[in-house]
Amino acid sequence: KSHYLFNQRDVSKVFQGMGMAAPAQVKDDVALSRLWLHECTRVFADRLVSAEDQQWFQNTLEATMLKVLRRSYTSVVPTGRLLFANFPERKGDNGVYAEVTDMGDIVQFVTEQVEVYNQINHKKLDIVIFDFVIQHLTRLTRVLAQPFSNVLVIGIGGTGRQSIARLAAYICGIHFFTITLSKAYNREAWRQDMQSVIKQTGSQGQNVMLLLTDAQIKEECFLDDLSNLLNTGEIPGLFPNDELDLLLENVKDAAKANGRSINKDGLYNFFVEQTRTFLHTVLCMSPVGPKLRTRLRKFPALVNCCTLDIFTDWPPDALQSVAQHFLKGIVGLEDELHAKVVDVCQTMHQSVSDICPQYFTTSRQHVYVTPSHYLILISKFKSLLQSKKDELLSQKRRYDVGLERLLATELAVDEMSQRLADLKPSLKNTAAETEQLIAMIEKESEEAEQTRSTVAVEEMQCNRKAAASRQIRDECEQGLKEAMPAFEAATKAVSEISKKELAEIRSMQAPSDKIKRVIEAVCVCLEEQPKRSLNATGKVSLDYWEPAKKRMMADTGAFVDRLIHYDKENMKESVFEKLQPYVKDKNFRPEAVKSVSSALVGLSQWVMSLEKFYRVNRIVRPKRETLAVADREFNQVMNELSIKKKQLADLDHKLGRLHKVLDDNNRQKQALETEYQTTERQLARAAKLMTGLGGEKTR
Repeated sequence: KSHYLFNQRDVSKVFQGMGMAAPAQVKDDVALSRLWLHECTRVFADRLVSAEDQQWFQNTLEATMLKVLRRSYTSVVPTGRLLFANFPERKGDNGVYAEVTDMGDIVQFVTEQVEVYNQINHKKLDIVIFDFVIQHLTRLTRVLAQPFSNVLVIGIGGTGRQSIARLAAYICGIHFFTITLSKAYNREAWRQDMQSVIKQTGSQGQNVMLLLTDAQIKEECFLDDLSNLLNTGEIPGLFPNDELDLLLENVKDAAKANGRSINKDGLYNFFVEQTRTFLHTVLCMSPVGPKLRTRLRKFPALVNCCTLDIFTDWPPDALQSVAQHFLKGIVGLEDELHAKVVDVCQTMHQSVSDICPQYFTTSRQHVYVTPSHYLILISKFKSLLQSKKDELLSQKRRYDVGLERLLATELAVDEMSQRLADLKPSLKNTAAETEQLIAMIEKESEEAEQTRSTVAVEEMQCNRKAAASRQIRDECEQGLKEAMPAFEAATKAVSEISKKELAEIRSMQAPSDKIKRVIEAVCVCLEEQPKRSLNATGKVSLDYWEPAKKRMMADTGAFVDRLIHYDKENMKESVFEKLQPYVKDKNFRPEAVKSVSSALVGLSQWVMSLEKFYRVNRIVRPKRETLAVADREFNQVMNELSIKKKQLADLDHKLGRLHKVLDDNNRQKQALETEYQTTERQLARAAKLMTGLGGEKTR
């Protein structure tokens, strides 16, 4: 009872509360007496924690009324209920502090306010409105409507302290503020929060409710700052000088409007007064343990500067209301049973609560049964009831499913019997088709193997012929490889012969022997006829120079083109024989005639390469003829082999199709056999099931 501290400030609070009522509400001395009784109860009786102290206060109040007012308590309060409220949004009284005459109207109003609050706020209020809640709500709204007012709420966690405080702030139109704890929350963070709150109240003139719980008081220095704030309206050293000057500058207009001095001291006093007027601190603390008593002794402002509101255990009607609210609407819980369940919940909670003092006497250990435990009890009952319902429904569903399965099994037995009868012919036909396919495949496979052997023999013969042809072709190419490059080089040299040089050679009247010799060789290759004449000895002399100049070399371009396109493949043997004296002559060679004319070099090379090509081609040509015969034989054998291979491919394709059909038949046969066996097993199990559960169906 460390909070049993009373002084003249408490007496002033009685008259401050009476002053909240409008004159129209106090029509006679009885109404004034009722108002006085209510305020005395709020200021003094609300601090008392034991039934004995409450009874002492009631007796003292009645004696005082008889002595001073000359009236008895029952004459002033005949119903025993006395409650005043000031709800700003309530219709009919417009927020006037007046006596509550219709509790049902108040309950409906508060319920509507809770619904609106939950619609506009993220954090919902899950609260049941009953007489206990209304009493504490009216106490908090009464205090919040007064200036310089703060509340110390004492009660065990779970009694609804914070929820009712939030609702009271919302009904009174006061901004709500609380700190957010974290591991890193320290004195610096605390001071920043306090700066924010004091700026809203002292500088901006906003009504703010600061809600704190004992769990949020991480450090005792927090209480030291709160004590200063409650006593004087300020926290020393909270603002730096420059920031404080800016705050005082912001309140200058408001101070001037209120007729205050606008010097620094005057502005600061006005700022502090604003903070005390508009800041309402609500401290929620638990009486469990020695911590509350210690704090109240260390910081007496928590009692002296606060109106106390003690949350006791929920009364029986509160327990009834809460149980009715949370158990309402449960399917299968009839009205009569619902009322009994509510009574059982209330009885269980109260009986356990009554045993707690006995437990403390025997074990010296406190056990607290809070409203949170009551809510857990109701929640557990609902979850257990739902679990049992689900269990029964599950059993019922299983039983219904079992009956359905019995009926389905009867139908399935008939279907399976019919299916077995249908499967037997199909299985027999499939087996016969499979046997026929196997015989056909064996026959076709034998023919395919014979064809494959024939193809293999013919393929070996083709390979041998191809190898022989390849050898002949290689020999031909090897022989021509020696002659062709020289001939191509000579042809290139001929194509590069200057026509001017040829014209010069042609215009010579007395050419040298080397020139004549080269021209004669070219005439022999081109089969130009020489001019025949008899010499001095009577022998025939052959002159190639004159015919060469007049016919062969008459047109130098045509002459060169004739050399380039010479048909070397059809060169005659007689020409080759005539060329032998020339190619054996050292003076005929390109290096020998180079000094005479560069044109002779190309002609000499052309003649010598032509002779060499003929000499090689005389050996290669028979081989080419042999190669042509071998190629014709090879192509004929390959054509025959292709026909055989196509026949073999057709047989293999046919065998593949037959094997695929056989595989399909085997799979179909296997599937039919499996289905037949499965159906037989299912039929046996179904018959066994029908035999074993036949009685259940009847039952």
